[in-house]
Amino acid sequence: MSGSSSSAAAATSVMAHPSPATKYEVFLSFRGVDTHYNIDRGNKISDELYTGIEESMIYVIIFSQNYASSAWCLKELVKIWECKEKYGRHVIPVFYKVEPATIKYQQGSYEKAFADHINQKRFDEEEIKSWKVALNNAAGLKGNSVDDTRPEIKVVDGIVEDIVKKLNRSFSSTDDQGMVGIDKHIAQMESLLQLETEGVRIIGI
Repeated sequence: MSGSSSSAAAATSVMAHPSPATKYEVFLSFRGVDTHYNIDRGNKISDELYTGIEESMIYVIIFSQNYASSAWCLKELVKIWECKEKYGRHVIPVFYKVEPATIKYQQGSYEKAFADHINQKRFDEEEIKSWKVALNNAAGLKGNSVDDTRPEIKVVDGIVEDIVKKLNRSFSSTDDQGMVGIDKHIAQMESLLQLETEGVRIIGI
């Protein structure tokens, strides 16, 4: 009974916050220096990036050894998790040469990263707490692991396949009610598909 009540409560929570219109299919969160991209993005996230996160359908988070050393990445993660909770968005974690437990419980390099954030005194206690909660939640999701025993290309192929499935499911479940003039266009498409012609039929949309 407790599980059913919990699921119902989660569904109610999502329904209480209508999802904003999405412009982007996938948002990628990563620490550049760990994944061979020499990108230093600093600590401040622009409003445009927050908007981009809100307008994305799926989030791929690449957790690496030094992901938590970037305040930027941690702030992205908090916003991503907020959108998952409010709008029911999909989150796909990728554990890049780091164990999920290291992330979930902030051990090893993650423990050191938080010690550095605290010592620098640039972020208040509540914000740091929100980072830890987001890491704990995200690391608890089923994800993909990249290590020396698994070729990266196979992991990437699996992630792409997962994304495609999620996108197809999202598009197929889209409710077209309330879209002005849609019925007329659907009728035209159906009539074209029913034409008896030889060879391949190509319809441009």
